[in-house]
Amino acid sequence: MFEQIKKASFVCSNLDHQRKIRDLCSWLNEIDNNDWLPSAIYFLIKYPNNSDLILKFLTQLERLAAGLMISRTWRKERDKIFSALISSIKESPELAISQAHKSLGKGICTKVVKALDDKIYEGKAKPYRNYVLLRLDSELADGGKSPSFDRKPTIEHILPQNPNANSQWRYDWNESEIKYWVHRLGNLAFLSGKANAKAKNYDFFKKKNEYFISNSEVPVYPITTKVLNESFWTPEVVQRFQKEYVLKLIKLWELDEYSISQQAKLSFSPQQAQQ
Repeated sequence: MFEQIKKASFVCSNLDHQRKIRDLCSWLNEIDNNDWLPSAIYFLIKYPNNSDLILKFLTQLERLAAGLMISRTWRKERDKIFSALISSIKESPELAISQAHKSLGKGICTKVVKALDDKIYEGKAKPYRNYVLLRLDSELADGGKSPSFDRKPTIEHILPQNPNANSQWRYDWNESEIKYWVHRLGNLAFLSGKANAKAKNYDFFKKKNEYFISNSEVPVYPITTKVLNESFWTPEVVQRFQKEYVLKLIKLWELDEYSISQQAKLSFSPQQAQQ
């Protein structure tokens, strides 16, 4: 079971379940710790012949592990959560699935959503920024799996981190807007490493046409394709993408415990974005 999880090689008669379980194992292996692994192994040992229950459990386990990583929950607290989860696996698969879901309570969900909406490229977000962007990119893809899932591309700032003084960026963006939006999800996309090195601080039109459209080495990543559909790259565009991406991740990870009324505090709220 350890090998099936680590190699994402789970086999069952239901091929749709098999594919989804393998994908979830691949995602779990991208988490920055292995605290989730004993629970996954134990569940597969206890209930090896029910792919439907395995799929449901691993869906909740990935949600839990990702949430604990993004919220930067302390190791001691994670140990308590996974210890309780293993105890629930002993009782029944249904209890384990429920336990995995409720372990990501309102407090942690709130931290997760705030982290997703924050400057995800820098600071304490560095350990999980790639995971979040890869997860988002696949969520944007048809069929739920993007080329980035296997290629692991580099992250590109559409609005550059340090726009040239005489560039179009400085006409479209003021300094406070650049500081506020540049490292958030709405301003990020994927490029191949070689293309990323070339893109630099070019104005949006040149960057889009020369390094996103004309470069045959750049695979079609959904998050990058969305950039190509824009004629301009302004604070309003980034704010729109920020809202779309954060809400999509809230839906993906079922962060409904996070009160939707708190959206007024998020960056895609006009009041917050203007501060």
